[in-house]
Amino acid sequence: MTKTTKRHLPALTPEQIAAQYAAGGEARTAAVAAFEQIVARAETGDREAFRQVYVAAEGVPALLYSRPVHQATEDQYLALLGGKDRLVTRHLLRQQVEALRAGLAGDHSSPLERLLVDRVVLCWLDSQLADVTLADKLSHSLPLSQAEYYQRRAERAQRRYLDAAKTLATVRRRLVPVIQLNVADKQVNIAGQAVPTRNVPATPTGQPLPAPTTILDS
Repeated sequence: MTKTTKRHLPALTPEQIAAQYAAGGEARTAAVAAFEQIVARAETGDREAFRQVYVAAEGVPALLYSRPVHQATEDQYLALLGGKDRLVTRHLLRQQVEALRAGLAGDHSSPLERLLVDRVVLCWLDSQLADVTLADKLSHSLPLSQAEYYQRRAERAQRRYLDAAKTLATVRRRLVPVIQLNVADKQVNIAGQAVPTRNVPATPTGQPLPAPTTILDS
């Protein structure tokens, strides 16, 4: 019988991690995995690993999001929703959570938006748990006071979820640049980064106005 040995990938330096992270794709995934390995060594008291964590995070701040603080809380919710022993169900729920987070965050979200997206996801999980708990309790004979308690719990969780989503939407609206045009003595505010040329009035010479980036007077 042939004995197989597990091969370990060579450790990457902080500089190599930064280069691979910048390359994107599978290289970025490998960089995050290498960063996780360094963090694991640092948590055992390895001073050199701790220094490398600091250097790597300073060079690529986005690496800090590979170990989100909110994940521990999410894991607790997933264990309650999916059951501690139902690993496949928890995995599917985790995939659903990550898909929700990716859809809300998009490709170019700001740090503030990412924090708010994490809050929306947590509130969504809390709301789902409250609804599941309410449905389970109502399937049994309960005193009216207890039924009302679980109903209020579900309603509060739903309100927190909606408030978190509203806050994210409000912040995003305020982050969108507004372009102000003064055309023919009329002020026009346009949200966005560009204005289609076909919708812009012509100048006295017959040439269309350029897409504005500042306040223009015509």
